[in-house]
Amino acid sequence: MPSQMLQRCLQPKLTMRLFTTILLLTFLLGCNQTKKQNQNNKTIVTSDTTKNEDDSLILTVEKHGDTVYKHFIDPDSTKGDKFDDSYHVKSIYKTIPNNVNLTSNLFFIEDDYKVFFNPEEVINYCDKSISMIKKGENLDYNEKSFEALRQFAASCLAGQEKANPFDYDWLPALLINCKFSIINTKTYEKPKAVLVEYYRTEFSGGKNFYLVTQKGDTLNFVHDMDYIN
Repeated sequence: MPSQMLQRCLQPKLTMRLFTTILLLTFLLGCNQTKKQNQNNKTIVTSDTTKNEDDSLILTVEKHGDTVYKHFIDPDSTKGDKFDDSYHVKSIYKTIPNNVNLTSNLFFIEDDYKVFFNPEEVINYCDKSISMIKKGENLDYNEKSFEALRQFAASCLAGQEKANPFDYDWLPALLINCKFSIINTKTYEKPKAVLVEYYRTEFSGGKNFYLVTQKGDTLNFVHDMDYIN
């Protein structure tokens, strides 16, 4: 009997302790989940000032995942020249690895770098693009341009003397649509990857291409202007 009475007395205390423990664990888990969500949604904001001869711009940067927002603010606004130089840039970044094992006799030269492409892959890219144009889609290049590139790739595939590389800058389109291998013709160093920045402003849009070195540094490579108002 005393043992049963003791159990009855202790049971509410044990129940209360168990309830308190569960409540505390739930609270801690909730705090941890909230902390993780805050870290995932965290916005990194930095400021810098770029000064020109006649004015100055204050740069504020916000980073959300792979998207970066740059706000160039003119502190003087319309003072002096009565023109507001403020503008905003939205950039999305994509990294494309350098395929160092690719070998080919189809290449383009940009500054001190040779960029190699697989002729068969370039031909397939041209065929798909020409087919899209014939279906009424608007692409950056016309059908005649793709046919010229296809002929150039076919001559390289056949091992023939290379045709005139014509007056089209194909590097931006090929870097995005085909595998490539890049090497420095002077140092023979091979970049680790190409970093592509897709940017949009209130008045322009385009792509900046950067080489990512083996040390992780970025070097300006090529630029592709989509439009400018």
